[in-house]
Amino acid sequence: MPRGTSVGFVVAILPCGLGAAGAASAFLPCGSGVAAAIFLGGLGFTAAILWRGFNVVAAIFLGGLGFAAAIFGGLGFGTVRTKWADPLEGYVEETGCSCALVQAHQKARVQQIRKPRKFLHIPLQQATVLPKIPQTMVNPTSSYCRINRAVPILQLYFDEAVDLRNDLRLSRQSILSLTAAIRLDSDHGWERDIEVLLFLFWLGHAASFRVVSRTFDIPKSSVHDIVHRVSSAIIRILRRVIAFPTGDDLVAVGEGFAQLLGSPAFSSTVGAIDGCHIRLKPPAATAQCYLNRKLFHSIQLQAITNHRGKFIDIFVGYPGSMHDARVLRNSPVFTGSLYPPAGKCILGDGGYPCLREPIYLITPYREPVQNPVQQGWTTPHSRARNIVERAFGMMKTRWRSVFFKAMEVSPAFVPEVIACCAVLHNIALQNGDIVEPEVGENNHDGPPEALNPGTRSGEHVWDDLAAAVSAPDIRLPALHDHDYL
Repeated sequence: MPRGTSVGFVVAILPCGLGAAGAASAFLPCGSGVAAAIFLGGLGFTAAILWRGFNVVAAIFLGGLGFAAAIFGGLGFGTVRTKWADPLEGYVEETGCSCALVQAHQKARVQQIRKPRKFLHIPLQQATVLPKIPQTMVNPTSSYCRINRAVPILQLYFDEAVDLRNDLRLSRQSILSLTAAIRLDSDHGWERDIEVLLFLFWLGHAASFRVVSRTFDIPKSSVHDIVHRVSSAIIRILRRVIAFPTGDDLVAVGEGFAQLLGSPAFSSTVGAIDGCHIRLKPPAATAQCYLNRKLFHSIQLQAITNHRGKFIDIFVGYPGSMHDARVLRNSPVFTGSLYPPAGKCILGDGGYPCLREPIYLITPYREPVQNPVQQGWTTPHSRARNIVERAFGMMKTRWRSVFFKAMEVSPAFVPEVIACCAVLHNIALQNGDIVEPEVGENNHDGPPEALNPGTRSGEHVWDDLAAAVSAPDIRLPALHDHDYL
């Protein structure tokens, strides 16, 4: 082999080896350093063989280009490509992510990106756009959804020794029951517990979204979305929490009324019905329709409760100018004869008509009563009606910011908020979270309206029920000594 050729061969092979070493140090099986070194080194080797006059010069020149490509491509481009191929590494360093699920997702994604490719580099947009991480993999400590434990209301929540009823109007056990019962459809990282706390704070204080945003250190737009999302989730469980009793539960309700009123004549009573007015800011075009007899704008809430004050049916949304009896006639419980079942009755005040059909509704004697027998029926009947009024009082005391001033929300959203309050009332009762009512209201709307065709009056049963209530529970011993037949 000529001397020039041997020198060119050595000079050409040397940068090829350096290029391979540079590429290997960058973990690139087919990196740009190797490609450039082999290509340019090969040109130098060919020149050393073919061009003997310029073999040494050509080999040194082309071999030097291969060496430079090895250093710049293998070490420089290799480092850049490694950074592009592992875009989640910076995300983990910035957010302090430690969730095992997210790390597993990252590892699998990085391994997928690091597979050998047929091209020499990865475009930036292709390397950084990752598939959506499932909600179960979202790390609660990420920069977007990290809980700010410096927020005072959250400090109270995480301190298990603190009573939350002063700030959130529900006990801790009631809040946990609510959180476990609802399902939230969310596409971001806010925890379900935090969303429930935010909704309860907004409901308990009737605060603006701006105030709630500052209290929880959450964007105002997110506060709006969370409030509506949680309220919708509560409405979805309404029929599980507020439902008519059946079977043994129905018998227990009748026994509860009989025990509460001290007479077995009330064992067929399975509910008490009444209505109340909820303040709101009415639409300007129809404001007069919402003006009630107490001269403030409201909507009607009709409710039926059991003997413990638990709501078993609600009907909300009609304007305050409507009479209680008209609201009843338009409610599903009346039009569909849903409750009470055959042989059972519910009790209502004098604002409702005494009915036998389509529902069995018993009202008190009209004032003034004529004799002690009628009075003996009216007094326990009034105590039974006080159960539903007490339930309204408990709910209004718990959510006084909602019920004692006009709500600053859309009128279309008010019925949903009131229904949420009724659901939360039942959840609180189930967990022993009882609030004594501070005030009571007289919701009597005056004499009932005339009966519609198809309804049947129940006034003929007044005397029978009054006689049953007035009859002694135990026969006196002296009565056994005589036969009156």
